[in-house]
Amino acid sequence: MFVVALVVATSAWGSALPSDAATSSVVVTMDVASATTLTPGGCATATPGVTDFGIVQPGTSVTTTIDCTILFGSSNDSSSLHIAQLDGAGDAMRAAPTSAVVGEWRLNGVGAESNGGVPAVPAGTMSWLPTGGPPGLGGAASLNGGQFDVAEVPGFNDPTFTIEAWFRHSAPIGAGAYETIVARRPGGGGPVQFTLRFESGPTINMKVSGNGNTSSAYLYEPTALNYNDGAWHYMVGTVDAANVVRLYLDGALRDQGTLTGPADVLSGPISIGNEWASGGQQFHGDIDEVRFSSVPRTAAEIRSYYLGRVQDFGAAAGTDWAGSAGFFATCLRGASGGAMLNGTTWSTGTCAGANGAGWRAVSPSTGSASAIVARSTAGTTTARADLRFAVSVPPATPPGSYSAPLEVMVIAPAA
Repeated sequence: MFVVALVVATSAWGSALPSDAATSSVVVTMDVASATTLTPGGCATATPGVTDFGIVQPGTSVTTTIDCTILFGSSNDSSSLHIAQLDGAGDAMRAAPTSAVVGEWRLNGVGAESNGGVPAVPAGTMSWLPTGGPPGLGGAASLNGGQFDVAEVPGFNDPTFTIEAWFRHSAPIGAGAYETIVARRPGGGGPVQFTLRFESGPTINMKVSGNGNTSSAYLYEPTALNYNDGAWHYMVGTVDAANVVRLYLDGALRDQGTLTGPADVLSGPISIGNEWASGGQQFHGDIDEVRFSSVPRTAAEIRSYYLGRVQDFGAAAGTDWAGSAGFFATCLRGASGGAMLNGTTWSTGTCAGANGAGWRAVSPSTGSASAIVARSTAGTTTARADLRFAVSVPPATPPGSYSAPLEVMVIAPAA
């Protein structure tokens, strides 16, 4: 910070300060920011050989062949380059939908985990589970009568959509009672854009109203399958342009129905853990990975997302390049232009596949020491990190498009 101090005085012209003169000081201040630079242009999404593996056969492994180059630094401060996956666990590739996602709430209890409206501070009793969420998806929110209300954004108002969530429930539900996983409904007794919930029994059901609340689709799990078993389950509801409503559980279509007109488009928040903001259908269990999309996902997409995950290099999947377990890895092939590795856990490697050194998992947090790839001194603005990526695909991996979203950040002064 630079400070300029001006002393201001009042006096008679051409004479010393009279005895009754007043003086004061004025302080003018400014803050000078760290002038960081970050240029990941050499890592554009879906670039063949750089950030796109192309078509990979199950049971095989492949590496990228062209450097993903990131330039970073600061003209007036030291800096550090961080790379992470903000899923709370570092699990890597999964078949998650990316197009037409209006809102996604990962509920891992870490920062930068939501888009499409930020959940309000949860009301009621809840806690964060840093681990123990659905397989490969980090942590979760544990609700014991608590709820989140997500502020409305324009994309919520679409009569064709997909709403999905993971849930875990084990406590008995009394006769005639409901516990809501996620819903959009302005209040009791009126139309409901969607609600996914438990009913006493326990029965899983979904409700959507349409045609100005003159038509409703009530969908149910048609068998005696028990979803109140303390295990994680994946629930999805879709509405398409033909007004067909579908309910999926654990990747399989369980029920469907047709509205007489388009699904009702409502106003107000999406409620996670209750049917509406002040409703009485609070969920008592764990919820994770709530997502709203403005398109109806296909059965193949839903099944692929439920079944398909590729873990981190060196985690439970190990380092099996033969593909029997599967993993996603990254490697620092070069550091130049003033990039320094001192004080980091990274080192450069050959990045050449099964026999190459340097492969590692991606950190689950940008604040973790393992996320610091390289550092630079003040005045260095084009420090360079060259990355390669690898994936080993298990033989049973379902078909689909998989992605590993990475967060790249420059921090100054260096962490």
